[in-house]
Amino acid sequence: MRLKNRLKLCCAALFFIAVAAIILTSIPDARAFSTGPDPGRTGAPGELTCATAECHGTARNTGPGKFSIIAPSRYEPGQTYQIIVRHLTEDLTRSRWGFQITALTGSNARAGSWQSLNDQTRIIEDNLPDFRRQYAEHSDRGAFRGQIGGASWTINWTAPAADAGPVTFYAAGNQADNNDNNTGDQIYTTQVAVAPAAPAQESPSASSLLVFNLYTSSASNSRRQDTRISITNTDPERPVSVRLFKVDGTDGSATTDLICLGPNQTSALLASDIDPGVTGYLIAVAVDGNGCPINFNSLIGDANVKLASGHTANLTAEGFMTDISPPCGDGAAMLKFDGLNYSVAPRLLALSNIPSRSDGVETLLILNRLGGDLRTSAAPLGEISGALYDERGREFAFSTSSANRQFISLLSNDFPRTTTRFGAVIPPGSSGWMRLWLTDDAAIIGAALNFNPTGNVAAFNRGHNLRKLTFTQSATLTIPVLPPSC
Repeated sequence: MRLKNRLKLCCAALFFIAVAAIILTSIPDARAFSTGPDPGRTGAPGELTCATAECHGTARNTGPGKFSIIAPSRYEPGQTYQIIVRHLTEDLTRSRWGFQITALTGSNARAGSWQSLNDQTRIIEDNLPDFRRQYAEHSDRGAFRGQIGGASWTINWTAPAADAGPVTFYAAGNQADNNDNNTGDQIYTTQVAVAPAAPAQESPSASSLLVFNLYTSSASNSRRQDTRISITNTDPERPVSVRLFKVDGTDGSATTDLICLGPNQTSALLASDIDPGVTGYLIAVAVDGNGCPINFNSLIGDANVKLASGHTANLTAEGFMTDISPPCGDGAAMLKFDGLNYSVAPRLLALSNIPSRSDGVETLLILNRLGGDLRTSAAPLGEISGALYDERGREFAFSTSSANRQFISLLSNDFPRTTTRFGAVIPPGSSGWMRLWLTDDAAIIGAALNFNPTGNVAAFNRGHNLRKLTFTQSATLTIPVLPPSC
């Protein structure tokens, strides 16, 4: 080849390299993945995140923001669930958002499948032999450029067709500063484990431990707001001592009382007499002469509640059986709701037949966490997750959090805070239902009371405990051991 031709080829090659360099350097945020990252960036086992030198080049989980996954407490094989990935921050320099999420079994294999609900997300695959995983992530439109305060995405996840054991959702997220390059961004990771659904169980009719979902009274006007609590010993031969723990729904502090029941005996107490002006829930435990919990599956109970708001109900006590005498010593006893000591405790609840507020019905929801140490305080609720369903079965996810031990709220456009507001999900003349659970693997119980202040003949006043859909075996409650004086 002649020298002249060689020089032409060299110049052409240098020209194309220069053009390519100009194009690459002129693309804003070329490595910032505004249309979604490459597969394998969730921080799951065997994966990186976007907090790497060639990507956003920052240490993960070091910023002031929060990043979370809202997922069901349990899954049923083959069922589809809405998963929410959410950013929250008070850093007003954050104005662009991203995420990637995957679901894996305990052996780190792909679990289930993802489906986008809109053009704010996309689904991608990584079919490398060692992974073969699927991911949901933000799209270019789902980066929410210019939006401050946070962002969230909702995607559908269909559980494996058969029980695959615990499934863990792994996600990484980017709270970016929207400067069109990969500097100054904040990378976060999080994960949530979901177990297979346990079969539903009903509370036994007679038990060794009772939980009353609501007791309340007004210190100034008990005629308008009070609770009548009754406990009955159905055993025709044996007497029993029953230790009462009245748990303040706000701070979780517990005060105690004792009742002594002979065979076939019942006793009733007014909240205005035993704990005036306090709202919370009450736990009754059968104990022996030393104050230790015992096997005495013969207790039943009810709470007749009336509120100043007009809500009234007769709520049956939630019962937990035991076939053994739980461990007791050193002034305390730990009650385990694991199916071996006491009956398993609810993990996922359902509130069925929610009427429309537009039809004149005010539905009051009560949620309690069962757990903690009553020598100091009951455990707080923490993050509450849920899904509201309309008459067509469409799902609207929501979440809130509470540092209290009891959550009480009217159902309205303020709660549950769904994307489509409560009044539109359950319009006049219709009804709906909801699932409720705690993000932590914790026990939750509750009730609902309906009140019709308008006199609408089509509406009803009623109250009932929430239905139990799945259960946890990890709930524990520590109580002080106080010898009875019966």
